[in-house]
Amino acid sequence: MPMAVFAASNVLTSSVHRFRVETIADGLDHPWAAAKLPDGSFLVTERRGTLLRIALDGTKTQICGVPPV
Repeated sequence: MPMAVFAASNVLTSSVHRFRVETIADGLDHPWAAAKLPDGSFLVTERRGTLLRIALDGTKTQICGVPPV
């Protein structure tokens, strides 16, 4: 039995939950982790060590000064 099925309405369904899938940004290089900020934007790390802030409109801003990976 499949664990999940994508429907045309961007809803992911498992045997326990239903999730609405929404793209917040395109063109990321192996996103690794994400955290939602109080203003609704996201902090996203990429596998190569880049830290990005993604605004609600999808605008990406690289955060500088992070330690090397």
